Amino acid sequence: MKLKENEKIIKVLKPHPFTRILLWGMMWLCILILGGIYFLLWDFSYKILFLIGWLQITILIFYYLVVYFELSVVIVTNIRMIYVKSIYIFQHHYEDIDFLQIKTIKAEQKWLFPNFFWYGTLIIHTSSWEKISFPYVKNTLWEAKELIKIIQEKL
Repeated sequence: MKLKENEKIIKVLKPHPFTRILLWGMMWLCILILGGIYFLLWDFSYKILFLIGWLQITILIFYYLVVYFELSVVIVTNIRMIYVKSIYIFQHHYEDIDFLQIKTIKAEQKWLFPNFFWYGTLIIHTSSWEKISFPYVKNTLWEAKELIKIIQEKL
């Protein structure tokens, strides 16, 4: 996606580094389950087929989570906000929101891990009351205040 004329990037919001810990934790959990099932089904004749299937499922889940967590990004320019959501490695979905269309910006941090590791969801309501969510943003409350300040300066 190309930027418009006289448009400059002010800020880039990426997922919180805690999401990498979640990814690796889920991968190791799947590997431990795989190893446990291997020894549990010691006399099972189709054990290798079962293990290959479980390994494929683990790889697909890990692939999806890496694409969802690591390749999605929010770009704030001096004119608009651009949300780049990766659907597959080579397929991206872009959403732009002009600053004039933004009605409210809300930050959410729910439950234990988001409050402990300071990440959450940034929710933006547009003039047509369309709700756009940016999950796993680091320091959600501070980022929401910064976005409000940037929008007020640019309008």
